[in-house]
Amino acid sequence: MILLISGATVVLRGIIPRTEACGRVGVLATPRAPALWARDLNVPMAADNDAFRAWNERRFLRMLDTHRPIASRMAWVAVRDVPGNAKATLEQWFIWAPIVRESGYRVAFVIQDGIENIGLPAADAYFIGGTDRYRSSGALRTLVQQLVDNRCWVHVGRVNSLTRYRYWDSLGCTSCDGTQHSRWADKYVLWMLRRTQGRQLALETLFD
Repeated sequence: MILLISGATVVLRGIIPRTEACGRVGVLATPRAPALWARDLNVPMAADNDAFRAWNERRFLRMLDTHRPIASRMAWVAVRDVPGNAKATLEQWFIWAPIVRESGYRVAFVIQDGIENIGLPAADAYFIGGTDRYRSSGALRTLVQQLVDNRCWVHVGRVNSLTRYRYWDSLGCTSCDGTQHSRWADKYVLWMLRRTQGRQLALETLFD
């Protein structure tokens, strides 16, 4: 499972060229942490929307504009969501997904509590959000397995422990991110890489 990291530019510049990290570390842009510096690196890139922390429409639109020159390099951009609320997230999807697509990006739908009772929209990737209770539910596990079986890119947010990493990796998820890996990258990124084998993915086949 690929570990996507936002910010931590200095640390990533040192880690990414190392052979043992190839295919296991990527870059996650956010409205507060641009990632144009990684444009020439052969690593996975994607973008979050910051809705879990504090949605800011102006910053999000500025991120789309700033990264437009490398839109084709981005695996996906997470469309605006409403944490813990699948119905409200779906409503935002129909507003914002066209805007993100028109900017040249692939789009990721953020999965929230109860989406299995509403129905997933068609997306290029799926981002697992939701409350902690929902993330440990059998309903979500079944949904994730279906997405993985259909060869969808499945990203998991808030993965800050080895236990969580191994759990989501065992389900076949494609990538993850976690605050500790971005905020204290010098301590936790190599620590995580040394304790996980990671699945080598043929990334180019995910969007056939």
